[in-house]
Amino acid sequence: MRALAVGFAAALLLCSYARPHASNAQGMMEMGGAYAGSATQAGALHGSAGGMAGALNKLYGSPAGMFGGGGGSAGHQGGQMMQYDLRDPTTPSRATNESTRYMNLAVKAEQKGNTAEALKWYSQASAVREQVWPSKDPFCQRIYAKMASIYQKQHNIEAVEECYRRMLSIQAHQVSPGDYSLAPYMEKLANVQYQQKRFNDASGYYTQVVALKEQKFGEEDPTIIPSRLAASRALLKTDSYKDAEPYLKKNMELLDASKDAGSPQLLGTLECYASLLHKTKHESEAEQVEARLQELKAQNEKPAETAGAPTAEEKEPKAATPDASSK
Repeated sequence: MRALAVGFAAALLLCSYARPHASNAQGMMEMGGAYAGSATQAGALHGSAGGMAGALNKLYGSPAGMFGGGGGSAGHQGGQMMQYDLRDPTTPSRATNESTRYMNLAVKAEQKGNTAEALKWYSQASAVREQVWPSKDPFCQRIYAKMASIYQKQHNIEAVEECYRRMLSIQAHQVSPGDYSLAPYMEKLANVQYQQKRFNDASGYYTQVVALKEQKFGEEDPTIIPSRLAASRALLKTDSYKDAEPYLKKNMELLDASKDAGSPQLLGTLECYASLLHKTKHESEAEQVEARLQELKAQNEKPAETAGAPTAEEKEPKAATPDASSK
């Protein structure tokens, strides 16, 4: 696991997945830039103006127009997205105006609670911009973030994942391999994959996130603890015990040094480490970790049990003191 961090800046996007999966192969194309704007690679997500729209329509069976394909809507001719001549010097300004108009319509629809209409206009705005600035437009990340937010509320986790995947793809085209700015997008993608119980895919992204953060901030930085814990949980689900163990031990080292016995991160790390020890048949060590875990939980519960209870001084009745008139 530590080997991932060595020479990581140069090799990150090439060694993203040690465990090959179909979706991992897609991720490699997105991250490594193998598609380079081709309409036939990475599911044609960004090779043409309607790439994202078509992919989402196909993947989720969405009605026409939901992701930019609605016939008869503004900006379309004969049911097709308006095509721009990239040689025309006025194209950027016209595309900007059209996408802005779609964004305004999307925002108004969302404010009225019409999420289907909002998704249609958001996706048309992204399709316009993808046609003129394929895979390079940071503004599209904002559009996909808004779409992902709507899908989250609809519990459409697969559509959320597709939006996050596009956001990551765009970011990968803007920066060099191993750039820290990729980490937040990877983490979002890993989270939704974990929700879908695609633990192998999720662990691939989580481990990259940890390596990027360690590269940026150093292994001792406490803000990396939650990411290591997330990676460990995903790795345990795939029986990758040797990969998970260093993360958990590093977390325990840092958390013990912080002397924060009530930390949810410490409790989560101990639970995860006890599970790892059980699965690797180290029962004696597992029992020790579980004993410590129970002790810490008991300590955390004590303040809650005694909160509001009278002190010893309050329990003991106070002697009445005579006032001046009684003397």
